[in-house]
Amino acid sequence: TMAIDGLFLYNVAQHLNQVCPCKINKIQNISDEELLFVLHTKQGNKRLVCNVRSNTNRIYFVDSIETTQGTPSNFVMVLRKQLSQGTIESIQQISFDRLLKFTLASRNEFGDATRFYLYVELMGKYANIVLVNSDNIIVDALKRIPVYENSKRTIHPGAKYTLPAQPEKQNPLEVENVDMDSSLVKQVYGFSPVLSNEFQTRMIQGQSFKDILKELLESDTLYCYEKEYHCLPLTHLHQSVTTYPLMEGMQKLYQDN
Repeated sequence: TMAIDGLFLYNVAQHLNQVCPCKINKIQNISDEELLFVLHTKQGNKRLVCNVRSNTNRIYFVDSIETTQGTPSNFVMVLRKQLSQGTIESIQQISFDRLLKFTLASRNEFGDATRFYLYVELMGKYANIVLVNSDNIIVDALKRIPVYENSKRTIHPGAKYTLPAQPEKQNPLEVENVDMDSSLVKQVYGFSPVLSNEFQTRMIQGQSFKDILKELLESDTLYCYEKEYHCLPLTHLHQSVTTYPLMEGMQKLYQDN
């Protein structure tokens, strides 16, 4: 299945943010690159899966989970130590990128209020989960990336956290006009090739960029095709579609994979 793009993640983030503020009850490994957060929310307990495998990275709620690893990884131990019984105050997407920022309030061993940020980076082979303190220093990361592996961005305890570099593009909410001869992936934040094709097909048929975007951003539905899915009908594929409520659909999609 395709990777999540920024505009898809925008819709997911709206769902996640609806349960905030919420308390972290449990943090577990499902696998080496997949974590489960059991959250106590106003709507009852919710299970949040963060998966940062390079080819299937995603984040979504599940009703139940079959297996978790018995022994917690070092990273999970760090998260438990710093965030156990902490509160997730908000979950925000950063500039329509495939990147979520959890703002967390916790208490240290002396009972003092502390603040942390958990960045969930759903960027293909660079997908990662990074815990950062209030001074923007990395406490730890699921995948540590030392200086010699990536000169542009060190992800290592003690290093300063910097956001992944982004080429300059237009904010989708402020798009005035686009060049129809070139992919929207290059022009506007949040686009994947399949979404760009859908927008351009519809715009050629006379729909405006703003109207298509509005439909996407207000969608609460997952549209699943043979190899693609999105929260906007992908009419240009001319394939039969199965629809689900967004979170339920993600769960279905990933249980089968």
